[in-house]
Formats: sequence, C-alpha cells, structure tokens
Amino acid sequence: MSELTAHRAGITTMIVAEKNRLRTAQDPWIRRNISQHIKTLQASLAKAEAEMEAVIQGQGDLREQAARLRQVKGIGPVVSATLIAQLPELGQLDRRRIAALAGLAPHANGSGHRRGKRSIWGGRGTIRRTLYLAALTASRFDPRFRAFKERLLAAGKAKKPVIVACARKLLTVLNAMIKTGTAYRDAIV
Repeated sequence: MSELTAHRAGITTMIVAEKNRLRTAQDPWIRRNISQHIKTLQASLAKAEAEMEAVIQGQGDLREQAARLRQVKGIGPVVSATLIAQLPELGQLDRRRIAALAGLAPHANGSGHRRGKRSIWGGRGTIRRTLYLAALTASRFDPRFRAFKERLLAAGKAKKPVIVACARKLLTVLNAMIKTGTAYRDAIV
C-alpha cells in the first residue's frame, strides 16, 4: 500500500509538471506530444487508484478501516488509502502524539525571553498535505467542521491557520473513530 500511494503521488506530480510544460509550449508537435503524455499519465493514475482500492477491498481489516474513515466528508478513496498506508499508527496513539506524527501539532518558537508564534513543522509531510486538503473539503461540507471553522474565523484567526486547525481536529476525530471502532456520528472528541 505504501508503494502504491507513493507511486500515485509521483504520477500526480508528473501530471502537474506536464500540464505546466503544456502551458508554455509553442510548437504544435510538442503540444500534441505533451497532451498524449498527460493522457497516458492519467490512465496510469486511474490504474494505480484502482489497484489501491483492490488491495484495500482484498483485506478485511483494511476494508473496514477504509469504510470507517470514508464516513467523514472530505475523506475519499485516495485520502483513506494514504492514511492507511502512510499512517499505520492511526488509532494507536493519543491525539497529541498522532498530531505530532502527522506534522499538525503546534510547536513553540521561542528562546529565553523571546516568544515567537507557534507553528507546525516536522512529522510526515505527505499526511499533513493530505489532511490539509481533506480539511478544506470537510470545513465546507461537514456541519461539524464548518461550525468549527466559522467559530475560529469569527474569533479573528487567519484562514490558513484555521484550515490547519481543522486538519488537526479531523485527524483527532479519525484517530478516535479507529481507536474506539465507532462511526463518525458517534465519535466524540
């Protein structure tokens, strides 16, 4: 699973690079060639995603875990597969440790008398990016996360840190769901 998710990430990176090259290419032959390469990469992406889903559906414990994760808006097949493959500790650690492992825990930035702003860093970048994007969707379409986002924005917080806070809350909820074996509507964090 880990190799499949890494392979999928590599394909998406190549697609983005080819699309950027296509925007700047002037020669018609080069543009056709790049377009064909993009189509080939998109077909490879679909095959990789299908293989990831086949692996998940082929193992009962992974199938159950993926189904539980996908109950939350913003968590689809790709995000659930990435979490399963890249964060096997999900459901085994407390909320602070899992947030630090994912790179979503705020760390102090001070020394002596200087007190800097707290920021997130470290952890697994792939998980942090995946959860950030999932939190964008959850904060728009899930009532629980939308209310959390609106409360933070009303308190004067900046938009990006609010999404990071939503990502951390999303990770905390997912961790609790896996740890306790409960459904999303029953997860209390």
